[in-house]
Amino acid sequence: MKFILLSVLIRFFMFNYISIRLLTKTTTMKKTTVTSLIILLLFVTNSFSQNSGRSCDTYFGMNILQCDVYISPSGQSWSTSGAYSDTISNAAGCDSIILFIVSIFPSTSSSINIWRCNSFSSPSGKTFSTTGTYFDTIPNAIGCDSIITYNFNTGYYSKDTLEVTECNFWNAPNGTTYTNSAIIIDTINGTSGCDTLAPIKLIINSPDYDTVIAYHCFLYTSVTRKQFTSTGIYYDTVIGANLCLKYITYYITIGTTFQKIPLQIYCDSLVTSTGKVFKTTGIHYDTVTYSLSCDSIYEYNAKIGSFYDTIQFTSCFNYVSPSGDTIKTSGIYYDTIQGKRNCDSVRYYLDITVGNTKDTISVFSCGRFYSPSTSNSWISSGIYLDKKFSSTINCDSSVYYKIEIGNSYTSDTINRCLSYVLPGTNKLITQSGFYNDTFPNSIGCDSVITLQIEINFADTRVTKYPGELIASVAGANYQWLDCNNSFSPVMGANSKTFLPSILGPYALEVRKFGCIDTSACFDIDSYASIDENESLNLTVYPNPVSDILIIQLNETSTNTSMILFDVTGKEVYRNEFKNQNNISINMNGIEKGLYILKVFNDEKEKSIRIVKQ
Repeated sequence: MKFILLSVLIRFFMFNYISIRLLTKTTTMKKTTVTSLIILLLFVTNSFSQNSGRSCDTYFGMNILQCDVYISPSGQSWSTSGAYSDTISNAAGCDSIILFIVSIFPSTSSSINIWRCNSFSSPSGKTFSTTGTYFDTIPNAIGCDSIITYNFNTGYYSKDTLEVTECNFWNAPNGTTYTNSAIIIDTINGTSGCDTLAPIKLIINSPDYDTVIAYHCFLYTSVTRKQFTSTGIYYDTVIGANLCLKYITYYITIGTTFQKIPLQIYCDSLVTSTGKVFKTTGIHYDTVTYSLSCDSIYEYNAKIGSFYDTIQFTSCFNYVSPSGDTIKTSGIYYDTIQGKRNCDSVRYYLDITVGNTKDTISVFSCGRFYSPSTSNSWISSGIYLDKKFSSTINCDSSVYYKIEIGNSYTSDTINRCLSYVLPGTNKLITQSGFYNDTFPNSIGCDSVITLQIEINFADTRVTKYPGELIASVAGANYQWLDCNNSFSPVMGANSKTFLPSILGPYALEVRKFGCIDTSACFDIDSYASIDENESLNLTVYPNPVSDILIIQLNETSTNTSMILFDVTGKEVYRNEFKNQNNISINMNGIEKGLYILKVFNDEKEKSIRIVKQ
C-alpha cells in the first residue's frame, strides 16, 4: 500500500512539475520547482510512514497559481513560491493532508506623467479631463493586476528652462516687462488653444560707466580707435562684459609741441639748437627734451650747398630764365646760376609754356570762397570757370578754380546724468536744451554740431510718515535698502511707498532715465498708525499680534466682511461674518510682516495696518 501511494504521488507531482515548467519558462522557476518536488516527496514518505497505522488519513496534492499571497484552507499564508503542506481535521478524527506546489506572481504598479491640452484616455478606457492624480487597474498576461498611477496635467505643455540675459529691462512674449533678475514662469497662448508654460531664468544687467585719465605727448587712442590730439574731455561707448553699453569718459592731457622751420639755405651744414649737424639737403628733425613737460620737435627744411629748384611759367611771348636766357617756345629747360653767400651754383628746372594759357588754381576754403578778380563766389566744392579773356596778340587765358569747402555741420542727441561737457568748447551743461558746439575738424576748418542735450537725474527725496516712507519721484524703479545690513536690498520692497515690517533705518535707491542715486537713511522707530478711514467705529487688538487678532465692532452690524492684504497687495485672508460684534482672526498661519486689514460693514469700511510678529 505504501508503494502504491508513493507511486500515485510521484505521478501527480511529475505532472504538476511539467505544467509549472511550461508556465514559468524560466530557469529560476525550474530549479525552485525541482527542489520543491524533492521536499514534497520526502515529506510524503515521512508522513506516510508515521501514519502507517492510521488508514483513515487522506492525502491530496494541489498545484496553486496565485497573485501576491496564497491562504490555505487552515488559514496559513505564503507570499513566495515553493512546496508547502496543510493539515485539516475532519469530524471523524482523521486528518486530511494537502500537499501544495504554490507559484506566487506579484502584481505590478507604475506612475506616469501625462500632459494634454483637453483630456486623456487610459488603456482601460477611462477618460480624464481635469488636472489631478488618477489610478487605473489593468490585468496582465498572468492574470495579476497592473496598477497605474497617472499624474495628469491639462491645459499646457511644459518646456525646459530658458536663460535670458538683457540690459535694463526685458519684454516677455506675453507682454509683461521685467526690470530685475528673477526666475519667472511665462505663459504664452498657443495657436491650437493649448497654452505654453515656459520657465525662464532672467538676468537683467545695467549699463556700466568708466573713467580714464591719461597724459600723452602727441595723441591718445581710445578703445574704439578714436584719436584725441588736444587736451580736453572726450566720450566713448563700447559693449561691456555684461553685454550692456559701457560709457567711458576720457580726461586727456596732450603735451608735445611741434614746430616747422621754413626753407633755409646753408652753405656747408645745418647745426640745430641741440648741436645736431646735418650736411645734406632735405627734411631734418630735432627734439628738444624738457624735464617737466613733453618734448618739442622741430622740422627743418634745409638746402645745403648746391640745390635744385623748380619754376613753372606761362607767357604769351617768351620767358627770361634766372641766368638771362630768353625762351620763346614751350618746353622743359634747365638753368644754372652762381649760389649766394659763396655757396655752390643753383640748378633750376624750368617748366615753360609760351602762348595761350589755361590755368587751374586749387583753392581751399573753410566757408564761402570769393574770386580775387571777379564778383563770383562759391559755397560748395567743385571746379569753376572764373575768367576767360583774349589779349591783343591773341593769347587767350582761362582761369579755373578747383575749390574745396571744408566746414561741416552735424547734429546729435545726448542723454546724460546731472551734467554734460561740450567736447569742443568745454562748456558745462546742467540743463536740458539745444546747444551749438564748434571744434576744428581733420582739415583745419570748423565743425559745427547742434546737440539736443537731455540732462537727467535720479530724485532721491523721501517723505517720512510714522511707520511709512514715500518716494517723491514718480515713474521710477525703486529699491528700499536696509542701512543696518550694509545697505542690502529689502526683498519685495520695490514700490514708491515702503511700510517696514521691522523697525530701523532705511534708504531709497532710485533708477530713472539711466541715472541711479541713493538717499540718506531714515530711521523708522514706530509702526504705521491704525487710523486711515474713520467711517467705521471699531477696535482692533493686540497690534502687533502673535496669534489671535480681535476686532470689536462698536456699532450694530448685520453683515461684516474682512480681507487681509500683504504690502504687495496680495490677498492672504478673507471671511464674512453675520450678526457678530466680536470677531477673532487666527494669525498663526500667516508670516511675519506688515499687513492691511480692510473691514466692510454694510455701506461703511475701514483700513487698518496690522503688524504680525
